Order: sequence, then C-alpha cells, then structure tokens
Amino acid sequence: TNFVPCVDVAHINGRFVYIPADGEPAFFSDVGDAGSVQALSFFDAEELPDKNIACCNFNNTLFIYGTDSVELFRDAGTTPNPFQRVSGARIQNGYIGGLLEYNSTFLFIGREKGQDFGIYAIGQGQAPKISNESIDLILDQYTQAELAEAISCRFKWRGYDIATFTLRRHSFAFFGGNWFLLDTVFDGVSRPWGAGYITQFDGEYYTSFSDKLGRIAKINTDYGERITHIVDMGFEQPDGDWFACQKIQLGIAQGFNSADGSVAIQMSRDGMLYGPPLYRNLGNLGEYSRQLEWNPPGGLGSYQGFMGVRIYTTEDVDFSLDYLSASLR
Repeated sequence: TNFVPCVDVAHINGRFVYIPADGEPAFFSDVGDAGSVQALSFFDAEELPDKNIACCNFNNTLFIYGTDSVELFRDAGTTPNPFQRVSGARIQNGYIGGLLEYNSTFLFIGREKGQDFGIYAIGQGQAPKISNESIDLILDQYTQAELAEAISCRFKWRGYDIATFTLRRHSFAFFGGNWFLLDTVFDGVSRPWGAGYITQFDGEYYTSFSDKLGRIAKINTDYGERITHIVDMGFEQPDGDWFACQKIQLGIAQGFNSADGSVAIQMSRDGMLYGPPLYRNLGNLGEYSRQLEWNPPGGLGSYQGFMGVRIYTTEDVDFSLDYLSASLR
C-alpha cells in the first residue's frame, strides 16, 4: 500500500531504492523483498528545493539525481532510515536524462544551475563536463523535455568501449575522450543511428529501436536495409595557399569481397558542395595486394587553402579504412 508509481530504481545492500514519478521523496524496500515498503521508509534527498528524478548505486554509494543537484547517501545501518547523506558531497549539477554506467563512472545529460546543457561524468564529489563545443551545440537544439528522452547505451566492439547517446534528430558516441557523430544513411538521407537499449546476451549485443529488433554484427545492412558508408575528411594549407592534388590512395580491405564492388570519391572546395563521383573497383576475392587509387589524367583539381574529400559506397563490401594518402603540390 506504500508503493507509488516510480521512474527509477537502484539496488544497494539488499534493498531497492525507488524514485517516485512525481519527484517526491525516495523510498526503499525491506532487505531482500523488493515489494515490501514500510510507512517510514521514505527519505528526502533535497537540501535544495528540487525534484528527484533518478538514482544509481556507484561503489556502494547511493546517488540521487535531482533537477538542480546530485546528492550522495551511504547505508549507515540506522533505523528507520539506513540511508544517511554524505556531508559536503552534494554535486551542483542538475540531471536531465541519459544516465549511463561507463568505464568506472556514470555519464548523464544535465546542466549547471542557470547554464547551458552538457554531458557530465560523476567523479569524486564532483561531475566535470566532458562534452565538447560541437556536442553542446547539438544539445542546445533540444528542449529539456526532449533531452529527458535520450537513449544512452554502452557496448564493446573490437576492443573499443563505446558510449552512445541517441536523441530525436541526432546520435553521437564517446570513446577515449573523443566524441564522434553516428548516423545511418538510407538512399542518401541521413538519420540518427538506429541502435537503442543495447543489451548483451550470450556474447552478442542486441538492440531495439522504433518498432524493430536487431543484433549488432559486421554486416552492411541496418535492420535489413542497405546502408551507405561515408567518410568525410579535409586537408588544409596554412595562410590559404593554393595547392593541387594529383592522386589519392586509400588503405582499404582488399581481396575479401565475394562480389564485385566499387568505392567512389568526391572532391570539395568548401566541405559543403561536392563534385561528381569518381568510382574505382575493389579487388576480387584473393586480390589482397591490390591498391585502391584515384589518379585521373590532370589530377583531382586545385584548391585554395582547403580540400574536402568524401569517400563512400552503397555496396556490400568491406569498408575498413586504414589510411588515406594524398599527393599534393
């Protein structure tokens, strides 16, 4: 009878701690009995007048996230409330959404009081901001209610420990202190990367997104639809000097494709408008030493200060890029 509708739950020392949907005081269960809640099992994390939104157990410390702060509690074994506030450990960051356990910490979308949105990592009594200017500009395009819907995930792929955030119109990932955008291109139209609620089961990662279920694998389709692989990069010359590009060579897997395939290159002088595609065929099965090179008569054009390069394919081929080499003069 004491159980009320909730939005989050954490497990610590045999008890379940719940966050009510209306943001009112948290409450906890009896030890070993998730559904048993006593009338005195409610406690408030609010030194500041903000609402409770989420909770987690980090290193056997209970974190309760509010709209303006994060407060820490430890199980002191007292009655009727065993959870005692850690003195002086309140974190001055409000929580919005996307809470994710990652690499011995927790990441979340939030904001310092009166400041713009950002992504933060829980530390020792503080939450330093880890999002960069580009990610902050993306977050600034959303309302707080939209950011509260963020889907955060973590998975390991080929030894890389990757955190992802998917919003309504954008998706991006974090690895090794760096951020990079994620998207999926169908028929030339870019949309957020369609992987949400990633869960590992029996050595493989499964995901659900919209009305689809999928499995993360090394294939060239996304939920059965053929995708476009695109890599954009640029070359710059200091002081805006003119230069010309004679040829470009791409280090890419050769000899592993069972069917004919090709890769296209497009050149740009501003990184926005690209010229017509120039296709080159990949090696057939067993042609491991074949080189992928664009070296047309007259070269690949002249540029003032900047040369944009777009490499892409829509075919079912291995697209692991090892290096790109450009001959400039």
